[in-house]
Amino acid sequence: MACNWDESSHRAAECLDPMLAGYEGYMQRDGYGGYTAWLNKPAHASEKNVIIHAACWAHARRKFVEENSKVAFAKLYTMKTAITAADLLNDRVLPFFEENGMGLLRVLTDRGTEYCGLVDHDCQLYLAINDIDHTKTKAKSPQTNGICERFHRTILNEFYQITFRKKIHRTLDELQADLDEWIHSYNHERTHQGKMCCGRTPMDTMEDGKAIWLEKADALNSNEVVGQSVAC
Repeated sequence: MACNWDESSHRAAECLDPMLAGYEGYMQRDGYGGYTAWLNKPAHASEKNVIIHAACWAHARRKFVEENSKVAFAKLYTMKTAITAADLLNDRVLPFFEENGMGLLRVLTDRGTEYCGLVDHDCQLYLAINDIDHTKTKAKSPQTNGICERFHRTILNEFYQITFRKKIHRTLDELQADLDEWIHSYNHERTHQGKMCCGRTPMDTMEDGKAIWLEKADALNSNEVVGQSVAC
């Protein structure tokens, strides 16, 4: 299902009337709230039962790549929101670092509304509660987040394009299970040729770098203690 907005002066939900009224089938869309608002109107109850939402892959997945080792995490969602951004950290990322005796000091994200916004933004609140610094990329400069952009291409070429040719996934959980299996292989078996990994797997690179991380963490903690002493 393709929706053409060219003839509309705005993107309010009512603009969808001539495009979706009476439609039955799959609709692949981004996270724009107008679609949900249109389907939730009482007048469109019949369409809500027969239009199946298929989220586009740019908005259905949340991912995290550790900058030095390239250890990666990915989780699928049906919407792109601040809650899903925080959930990935809470469900996958922070537990991993805790299990490995490490902490997460800083995250770098783009300027999407799922990562930053006005007061009481869920993702920013989660970062503040866990004492994680938040750095945002320079506007209109995707190369600032080049490591994550490169991971996008890798996961597209090596997972999505292959698995969708081999299998029909009928549920999000079924696709998540296959994605988890690929992520495990990516982190533990697939060697990387970048300047940090140098032919090692991401997990091997992380294990080798733990001592350096602990030294930096100790130095930061020592500076905080000294600063507190001076302040007193």
